[in-house]
Amino acid sequence: MVALKKKRMPIEITKPATSINYRNPTLIGLGASMALTALVIVGSRNLEHFDSALFGYLIASIVAFGAIFFRYALWLQRPATRAYFSRGLKLFFQRKKFARNTLDATKTVGINMLAQKFIFKRAKSRWLMHFLIMWGCILSAAITFPLVWGWIHFKLESETGYKAYVFGFPMQSMDVHSVMAFFTFKALNFTALMVLAGCAIAIHRRLKGPRSNCCSAISVGFCSPSSIDRDLCLGAYANGIEHIFRWLYVLVHCPDTSSDSDNDAFLPTVRQAVSYRPAPGLDRR
Repeated sequence: MVALKKKRMPIEITKPATSINYRNPTLIGLGASMALTALVIVGSRNLEHFDSALFGYLIASIVAFGAIFFRYALWLQRPATRAYFSRGLKLFFQRKKFARNTLDATKTVGINMLAQKFIFKRAKSRWLMHFLIMWGCILSAAITFPLVWGWIHFKLESETGYKAYVFGFPMQSMDVHSVMAFFTFKALNFTALMVLAGCAIAIHRRLKGPRSNCCSAISVGFCSPSSIDRDLCLGAYANGIEHIFRWLYVLVHCPDTSSDSDNDAFLPTVRQAVSYRPAPGLDRR
């Protein structure tokens, strides 16, 4: 008998994972913060129109702005992310397809991101909820940050007239009793109402929608013997702030399901975050 020789497979030496480089993201974040600081100084005309009472908001916004660039640069260091990012840019800036890619990207941003049409197809109330919260926050930020950074300020030109200044350049004057002045000075109130309305719709959907069966039983008695495990019978053992915290936790983190079996699958998440004591006589192992 001829002995068969076993072929030895070559041993593959895997390269160690590249360590995260914090130097470049840090420099990018610091550069972004410095650029924003320079824009604040220039836009407020050497801090002439800057309100010193908003200094804390200014520092917080500058730090957050740099942190966003730092986190994004750190995220791009991942091999998969870097490959998708570089390949996507190459495909987008192709000479033959650049015009078409620009048109498609514009449609995608306008329809899906700005108008959020993909949510509208699911449910009108869900779309309205997302639309109000998103645009309420975006418009609030677009109004608040320029005011904090001193890019926009108002001066009293007459007894009833104001003039807006943007980056130190005078804009149109408006009477304090005019419609323009009303919407200008009340803009943050309107955006706040948009956010509150969106949150109200979200709470209504949470309590009255298809997913509400896991929350309806705790709305009054905080005890759900049918749709929620008896472990979450909050009224029996919780006291004070713990009682409120447990109820809010279950309310906010209610699963997007409508069956008891799906609710049971959600219980381990609650048990990890909220301490509980099983009802006497029940084995929860």
